[in-house]
Order: sequence, then C-alpha cells, then structure tokens
Amino acid sequence: MIRIFTLLMILLPVFSFGQTTELLFSEYAEGHSNNKYYEIYNGTGAAVDLTGYTVILYTNGGVTAQSTLVLSGTLANNATYVVANSSADITIKDLADTLHATCGYNGDDALELRKNGLILDAFGEVGVDPGSSWTIAGNAAAAVDKVLRRKASVCSPTDVWSVSFGMTEIDSQWEIDALPFNAANMPTLILSLGSHTTTCVNPCTNPPAVNAGADLTVCAGTSVSLTATGAGVFTWDNGVSQAVPFTPTATTTYTVTVDDGVCTNTDQVTITVNALPVVTISETANVLTASLSGVDYEWMNCVDSAVVATTQVFTPTANGSYFVEVTDTNGCVGSSACMAVTTLGLESKTAMSSFNISPNPTKGKVTITAAGNESASVVIFNALGKQLSKVNNIQNGSVIDFSEFNNGVYMVQITSNKGTKVQRVVKN
Repeated sequence: MIRIFTLLMILLPVFSFGQTTELLFSEYAEGHSNNKYYEIYNGTGAAVDLTGYTVILYTNGGVTAQSTLVLSGTLANNATYVVANSSADITIKDLADTLHATCGYNGDDALELRKNGLILDAFGEVGVDPGSSWTIAGNAAAAVDKVLRRKASVCSPTDVWSVSFGMTEIDSQWEIDALPFNAANMPTLILSLGSHTTTCVNPCTNPPAVNAGADLTVCAGTSVSLTATGAGVFTWDNGVSQAVPFTPTATTTYTVTVDDGVCTNTDQVTITVNALPVVTISETANVLTASLSGVDYEWMNCVDSAVVATTQVFTPTANGSYFVEVTDTNGCVGSSACMAVTTLGLESKTAMSSFNISPNPTKGKVTITAAGNESASVVIFNALGKQLSKVNNIQNGSVIDFSEFNNGVYMVQITSNKGTKVQRVVKN
C-alpha cells in the first residue's frame, strides 16, 4: 500500500502556497455501503513524526471511544495520510495508507484527531447525536453520501466543531461536493484523494539572519550589554534593550527577535553569572589569614588602598586597618571587611618607658611626660587603625588635645630615635 501511495504522490502534484500550524482533517467521505475514508494533511513546512497522534471514533452521540487508530511513522511536508474502511471499493483502498475501523462511521458520528491525548481537530461533536447527519454550511444532510474537503484557506486545526462546520457556505471550513457519493460518481469524487491544496498566507520565505553573539560568563555585579547583529529591528526579552548596558543578577538565557518588516527570526545567548567569593579575615597574634583559598590575593591598607601583601597569610609590620581581596578560579573578586591591628609595639622598649600619657582616661587634653630633653613624634589612630593626626617634636610636657575626637578608644604611637611605644588612651 505504501508503494502505491508514494507513486501517486509523484504523479498527482500537491499544491501548497503556505503552511498550516498542525496536522488537520483535510477530506472526509461517507459514501454508499462502506465507501468511507478520511484524509489527514501535513502542511506545517516540515516532516512530522506521527508518534503520539491518534484518531478516535465516537458513535451515536456516545462519549466512549468506539475505535482508536494509533498513527506511526513520518508524514512528509505537503503529504497526506489516507485512512479507509476495510470494505471500501478497491479504488479507494489502493489510495489508502491504512485500513481501519475508525472509518466505520455514519454521517452522525464524531471523529477526533489528537496529539499526546489533546484534541487537535474534530469532525462532529462528541456526546451529541445530530440525528442522521451533521449540519454543515447550512446543509442538514452534508455528512451522508457526500465528500467534504477542507477549504484551502484553513491553516489551523480546530477542536471546536461549531467553529468548523459553519452556518453558511461562507463561514464553514468545509466545501461539500455537489455530487452524491455513489458508484457512478466515485471515480470523479476521489480524484482529489491523496492531495490537498492550501492558500495559507505565509509571505516569509527568507527569514532575516540574526546573531545574538557568543555566550558570556561574568562575575556578579558586572555590567554587560547585548548587541545582536543582522538586518532589522531587534527586540530582546527579559527587559534587555539592544546595546544598552545592564547588570545580570542570575544565569539567564536571553532571546532576541529581529523583524525586517516581512519576516522575523530569533537567536539566543546565555549569560552565566558567577557569585563573588565571600572572604573573611581571621587574626592570631597579629597574623592575618584570608578565609578563602584563591588564585590571587591583595592585602590593602583601608586608609589609602595601598597593596601591602599578596599571599593568603599576612603579617602586618605596623598598626593599621587592613582588608584583603581574593580572586577565585572563576576570576571573580571578593573583598573582606577591614580588620584593625592595634597591638603592635604595645610591649615598649625599655628606652621608651620614660614616655607616658596622662590623664588616661581623659575628657580632652593629655600631657606627654618624658625623662630628659628627648623629642619624639606622636601619631593618633582610631580603633579601626585609621590615622587621625600626627604631631612632631613632642617633648616632656607637651600637650595633645583629644577634644575634637568622639568618645572612644584611641591608640597613641610615640616614636623617637630610641624606639616606638604604643599606648591606649580612652576619651570619655
């Protein structure tokens, strides 16, 4: 049977000027005796795998399937699939792809074309008994001893019979052949069997080229812009505009549509967003360690961001406030909070023990006392290690004013040619 069908498809040209959206019933015949057949048409523009497609027959207004045909194989574009009654005339059976009991209907029974269990197209209405025949295009006997062909302007199947049958010849989706389907007229009536004509409007024969660009991998917080290439007007989804910078917050696939005024086309690009590494600092005996193992480290002074070390472990040589930036294997950089180092030099050298600060705590001014006429410089840091002021040539009896500072703990670093001493001062 398939060999005969293939030959006829070569000899009988299939006219098609556009595309349909899905498979649909394209011809239906209910003739004398068992001369019954229906035709399914593929005008989608591509071959269709028939896996999942079924045709179900319901009889006499029933809601339970009388017979079910499970389709298989592949239906080429612009091709038809003909199902006939096994007792039909040989001329009909020679044009059929299969013989099946779903062609055991009368003019008042219903057929459904389904895909994966969902109704695509319907001939008749399940659960309704119209009498002897369905009324189609205003003809009360349209489905008895007649051949019906789907109009060429029908581009989509419909699961609603009331939309399909129509009240008049104009609004019906079906054309009813005027000749009765009997033995004398059968040779003429079946000339169209195995082919279908569609005039679906589809002017897009040359979709515009479009390229969304290469996929991107970025770090969280990075600004990017997407610029598609091609000819036409570009529209992006997900709130993105052509060539306008934005900051993606999560890995997302973006689709661009190009419209050249006649046709549209789409392309996609995926932006993968890697999270920034989370970094903290631990401190043991004035040794600072970055919590995260990475590929690059930069320890910096919180005051001026000067780089002071490039290893995971950093030993400060001076009091201050420090943070670390760690680059992970994705090339993303995470920054820690600042950590103050304020205990360096608290164990003063014996030579510096003569320098003292009083009163401590203080409400404002403090006095520096020292043995002899030795001079020194004084640097004041806050609790975060930020330098607040520096005074040179401090000698015995010099006064330093804390009045302008907020209440809190401050570190006073005294340096002379004999060494360095750091003393805590409390302002209250």
